[in-house]
Amino acid sequence: MTLQEIREHFQWLVDDDTLDEDREVTLANVAYDELNAERSWRYLDSSDTSDTVLSSTLSYAVPADFLQSVKVVLFDGSKTYVTFSPVPYRERLNFKDAGRFYYVDQKNSNLVFLSEDTLSAYVGWTIIHEYQYQPEQLADGADEPVFNRAFHPILAYQMAKHYFFNDQGEKSRAWNAEFQAELTSLRAKIIAWDSAMDFSTNPSLNSVGAFDSVL
Repeated sequence: MTLQEIREHFQWLVDDDTLDEDREVTLANVAYDELNAERSWRYLDSSDTSDTVLSSTLSYAVPADFLQSVKVVLFDGSKTYVTFSPVPYRERLNFKDAGRFYYVDQKNSNLVFLSEDTLSAYVGWTIIHEYQYQPEQLADGADEPVFNRAFHPILAYQMAKHYFFNDQGEKSRAWNAEFQAELTSLRAKIIAWDSAMDFSTNPSLNSVGAFDSVL
């Protein structure tokens, strides 16, 4: 469903087409951001390979759409991969010079390796940063959420929930058990679909850059 179709579905659910477009788009993006932040979704998995290890350099910029880190893998360009694990920012000093670890400096948008001695052995290797990205907000009427279209109506239901919680006028309809049941059902289905990507052997379900083929 496009943003326009999601708005129309929302209007049908609340039996109200009098809200201005900007307010409906805001509601759609509130619902979208809430859903994306709800779990570590596989559909938000991404990877950045734009950096290589430099001599005496421990800090590397995270991508502009960075949400949270998963892991870092260094690749020699041939066949050898070495995995580095993230540690919490507050625990970074406990891992200083401990080996294959890094932390994320959120304020400065950097990932920072903790051992220069360890990293020096990999100068010239590609840094593969596996991370979860934050999708752009929906703006144009033709924009679509990044997850499978079978679950797009969940945004209209979440929009309706916010609408009924905040509407101060006469309500010809209200948030009810049936709406909540449908929202709960959609959430369970998208969780099941997302979780299945861990086990599927179907290449079209590879969550990194494969959504054009499955939406």
